[in-house]
Amino acid sequence: MFKNILKTTIFLITITVVVGFLYLYLGYRIIDCGKEKFVLGAPVDQWVRVSCYDGNHVITSTNSYRWEKSEKEVFLNARGYLDVIEEKNIFNNFSPMEFTTEGKIIARGAFGNTHLSTLLDYQVVNLNKDLSKEIGKKATYDTGYHLRVFSTAGFPYDIFIYVKDNKPEYIYSCINYCHVYPPEVIKIIALK
Repeated sequence: MFKNILKTTIFLITITVVVGFLYLYLGYRIIDCGKEKFVLGAPVDQWVRVSCYDGNHVITSTNSYRWEKSEKEVFLNARGYLDVIEEKNIFNNFSPMEFTTEGKIIARGAFGNTHLSTLLDYQVVNLNKDLSKEIGKKATYDTGYHLRVFSTAGFPYDIFIYVKDNKPEYIYSCINYCHVYPPEVIKIIALK
């Protein structure tokens, strides 16, 4: 019995040290959304955030940027589609997530795990070709990131961020590697 307690204690200490290391040394930020926590890695956490709105999780820009499609400000909801922000400062009025007495989420639109990776050179070349078709001009981005956010609705969001000279310019977003639905192309605008 003593061995099991010792093993459990060592395991918990190891997990605490690893999470602390990731948080302090690798620049990860833990984003609080009700009882849910989302870890987005640098540099993407400067451009993207997971927030709560109207009882659901949403993926949107940070306060330093604005996402646009057809000259309207947009965000990605947890039900699998792009929404338009219809009123100013919509994200300053978050409503908390609703939970049952057992701590389970009531709202349909919630996110689970996230995964971030830097795209390889050949992936950036292929995504530039895809983006060129969507925007009608040649895309020549030098860096790309792939943020995968899993929804409790049963699908993963795939968010590809196009970066040139360390500045994000486009998001290419789709569900499940774009196998079922066409991607949404979102323009990223830096705010002064």
